[in-house]
Amino acid sequence: MRPLNSYAVRRRPHHLATLTIALQSLLGIACLLVAFIVALSGVLFVAWGAGGIAIARQSPSWPTAPGTITRSEVRTNRRANRLPGHRYVIGYEYRVNNRTYDSGLVSGGWFPYGTRRWAQRRTDAYPPGRSVVVHYAPDDPETAVLEPGWTSECWYLVLCPSLLFSVALASLCLGGYALYKVGVGLL
Repeated sequence: MRPLNSYAVRRRPHHLATLTIALQSLLGIACLLVAFIVALSGVLFVAWGAGGIAIARQSPSWPTAPGTITRSEVRTNRRANRLPGHRYVIGYEYRVNNRTYDSGLVSGGWFPYGTRRWAQRRTDAYPPGRSVVVHYAPDDPETAVLEPGWTSECWYLVLCPSLLFSVALASLCLGGYALYKVGVGLL
């Protein structure tokens, strides 16, 4: 008959192995779930940003109309989305075919968030009352920009999905590896 302690010592590694397999399986599944959610976020971001990129690409060939800045101010993000930083709010109106339109879109990659100094520089460039040239979509005059083409604000439309897809790929690899290790351990 074996002593009780010998039996307990022999059983402990088996429980640790089972626990390790369970944790690796859980880690693998969690990583795959994170990969799916982050990849889906990237796809949604691409779908949302495609409009901004289309505006950036098409706006240089759009017709123009004279316009006037009606609003130009710096706001804190805390009021809008509770994040740190500042954003600019610029509004303008313009006339196309005897109809008055108003817009707040400065460029196709509309991303008005940044530091206070950056937002202030943007609003200083467009003081209220200033005359501006407005580029509007010929098939939809309500869509208009002050700065046609690709601007620095368009880069986030490319960089954010790239970052999201990179995180999704890393999570997919980590989750796949963890599940692979569990599978190898069971064989």
